[in-house]
Amino acid sequence: MFAMKIAIASSGLGFIQRGIEAWAKSLAEGLYRKGQDVVLYHGGNAQFECRHVALNYRSRFYPFFIFTEKFAPSFMWRYGWKSAYIMEQKSFVRALIEELKQNPSDIIHTQDVYAAKALTSARQEGIISAKTILAHGTDESIEDLDGINYLQHLSPFYKNQFEKRAKQGGEHQHHFCVPNFVDTTVFYQFEREEQKRERDRNGIPSDCFVIGVSAALKISHKRIDSIIKECALLNAEGIKVFLAMAGAETDETQTLQNLARTLIDKKHIIFINRNFQTMPAFYNLLDLYVHPAVDEFFGIAIIEAMACGVPVVVSDTPVLKWIAGNGGWSTCMGENGFLKKLFPEIKAKLEETGKKARKRVEESFSWETVYPQFIQMYEKIMNY
Repeated sequence: MFAMKIAIASSGLGFIQRGIEAWAKSLAEGLYRKGQDVVLYHGGNAQFECRHVALNYRSRFYPFFIFTEKFAPSFMWRYGWKSAYIMEQKSFVRALIEELKQNPSDIIHTQDVYAAKALTSARQEGIISAKTILAHGTDESIEDLDGINYLQHLSPFYKNQFEKRAKQGGEHQHHFCVPNFVDTTVFYQFEREEQKRERDRNGIPSDCFVIGVSAALKISHKRIDSIIKECALLNAEGIKVFLAMAGAETDETQTLQNLARTLIDKKHIIFINRNFQTMPAFYNLLDLYVHPAVDEFFGIAIIEAMACGVPVVVSDTPVLKWIAGNGGWSTCMGENGFLKKLFPEIKAKLEETGKKARKRVEESFSWETVYPQFIQMYEKIMNY
C-alpha cells in the first residue's frame, strides 16, 4: 500500500440525502476513518466527518435550470439543456476542475456520468492530473461511457457484460467489480422491545405483519404501486398486513398516496424525504422488505434492510438474486399476486431467513469486507 490522495465527488451531495449522494458521503467518511488522505467535494452547507470542500456552483434546483428543463425546445437535450441534473453537473465540474488545479488529487471517484467524462477529458488535455473512476450504477450503454478509462461495476454480472462489449468495440477501458456497501454498526437489528416502541411511535398495529419498501416514490421503474396492490390482496385474504413506505418525493407521489388511501386505508404509512440517519429505525419497523423494481444495477436499500435482519423479496434477475443470496426470496415481480404466492413460505421461514440476511451482508457487503476491495482498485489504477 502506498500514499495517495483520493477525491470523492458528488454534484447532488448537500442538496439530496439518498442514492449516489449517500454513497459519496459513506465512502469518503469510511476512507477517512481508515486513515486515507481523502477529500469530499459537494455543494450546500452540509458537514461531514472527513475533510470536505463545498464548491460554488448551481444545483439542479436553480430556477433557471428548472425553467430550461421544462420549456427549452426538445432538440436541446443533445446539449444537456433539457436536464437540470446535467446542467448541475456542468456547473459542478467547472468549479471542481478549478479546485483540482490548485489542490491536485491522484484519484477522483464519482457516480455522476457526465462529471466522469468531463474530468477524464480534462486529464487527457493536461488540465488536471487525477485519474477518474466512474462507479457505474445507472443504465448507460457502453457507448455512453466511451472515453471513461476506469469503470467500477457494482456486481460481477455487469462487469462481465461490459467487459465483453468493450472488447468487441475495441474500447480501452479497465473494469473492476466492487459492490455497494453498508455500515453494519449503523444498520443493525433492534431488540424486540425497541422495535415495539418504534412501531407504537408510528401508530403501527401490533397484530399486523409489516411489509416495507424504500425507494423513490414512483410508479415508473420503482413500481411502488405494485406493492400497494399486493398488500391489498393479502388483506382481502384476511392476512393482516401493514405497508410502510419511505422515499424521495416525485411527481408521482400524490398518485401513490391516493392509491394507498383507496386500497389499504389506515394500513399504511408513508415517510417522505426521510433523513438518511433515521433509516435503520425505518427498516426495524419491518418484518419483510420488498423491492418491487423489476431490475436494478444494485439496489442499496436491499442490503440496508438485510443488515437490519429483515429478509427481502426481490426480482428474479441475476444481480438482485445475487445480492439477496439466501437472505430472501426472488420472484417474477411483474406477476400479479407474487407476494400472496410466496407468503406461506415467508411466514414459515421468516426468522431463519432474517438471520441469513444479516450474515450475507456481513460477509459480502459490509464496509469492513468491501474497504480492501476499494484500496486494491485504487492501487491498480495508480499503477496503470
